Amino acid sequence: MIKINVQATGTVPGVSKRKMQAHTRAMWVTLGIHWHRKLRPKHFMRAHQREYGIWERSGETQTRRRQGNWKRTYTGQKLRKYGHTKPLVKTGTGMRLTRLRDVRATRNSARIVLHAPVFNFRKSPSHPDMRRELTTISKPEGEALVQLGNRTLERNIASDKSRQRLNV
Repeated sequence: MIKINVQATGTVPGVSKRKMQAHTRAMWVTLGIHWHRKLRPKHFMRAHQREYGIWERSGETQTRRRQGNWKRTYTGQKLRKYGHTKPLVKTGTGMRLTRLRDVRATRNSARIVLHAPVFNFRKSPSHPDMRRELTTISKPEGEALVQLGNRTLERNIASDKSRQRLNV
């Protein structure tokens, strides 16, 4: 899991502290919306299961040709009953509930609230931690988010400075 820290060194000439805080808040909102639109859906795809470290559920490693006990595994039952083998999805309720975008930003961070309590339940430490699996980002995605944040912040500051020049 990647943690993104923001370090501000010094002041930006021509931008007040209050404006700078508003710009960083807007940057965090942009990052939260980007994660929700682009990265959240990838957690529900088989192709990205290893990228995020999603545990393999019982029956995923077996081939379906060995029909003996496969039908009784979690994956076999899910395929037979719901017609899919998507990670983090059984009935689709959790995936549907996470579609609601709720990004709460401050000047220091963004918090993306996922209104799907089903991902918070964990039977025991030996069972998968679905909340961690859903909120994990890969290293390249973290770097891309940092670049997006930098571009957004620079663009906001530049537009603010150009507006000040026009008003003078």
